[in-house]
Amino acid sequence: MAPRPDEPARVELNDPRAIRAIAHPARLAVLDELYQRGNELTATECGELVGLSASAMSYHLRALERWGVIERAPSSADRRERPWRRAGRDLTVRISEPSSVSANLATDVLVASSMDGDRRALREVLQRVATGAAVPIDEAATYSRAIISVTPQEARELLAEVWSRIEGLRSENRVDAPADAVELHVSLLAVPVESAAKPLGQDHDPEPDGQHQGGEGQ
Repeated sequence: MAPRPDEPARVELNDPRAIRAIAHPARLAVLDELYQRGNELTATECGELVGLSASAMSYHLRALERWGVIERAPSSADRRERPWRRAGRDLTVRISEPSSVSANLATDVLVASSMDGDRRALREVLQRVATGAAVPIDEAATYSRAIISVTPQEARELLAEVWSRIEGLRSENRVDAPADAVELHVSLLAVPVESAAKPLGQDHDPEPDGQHQGGEGQ
């Protein structure tokens, strides 16, 4: 479903209670469906997606609505239930008070829940490959790590370039996708290594005068 013309660009959460509200496996799965695909779903459809009853799912949906993450969509003639939709194009989480214990704990729970979903998906691919049940797109599945040396500006440009490419292929944007195209879940993580607090070439503390490391000169 294409983005709505009047749709806000972003929903930003910084209240620890709101962050905790979305840090639930069932809620994250529904948010993926609403935000990543732009779909509108009823409570019954959301419940079927995560294996919950419509009444149980309604509780979760109202909790998300309370924090402005989702909203009711206009009723359609062919639906008895009024569907739910995302409240903006993208969902962003920011800690407004870095020293806040509750905010950091809530963010930790959210990150753990989200990454656990990625871990399960990767494990399912590995299981299919190991049992000979792999599908063609499994060949593209990857989990790679690298340490690169970049300036802050280069990092911003790199990530913007990668994300721009992803946006062009995003399911709700790609109306001309080939007939054999399938959906691929992409997670992007980029964080400074611990030593990034020091400029390159200054990884070690200066030695006291008259002292040096290593053996004595010959």
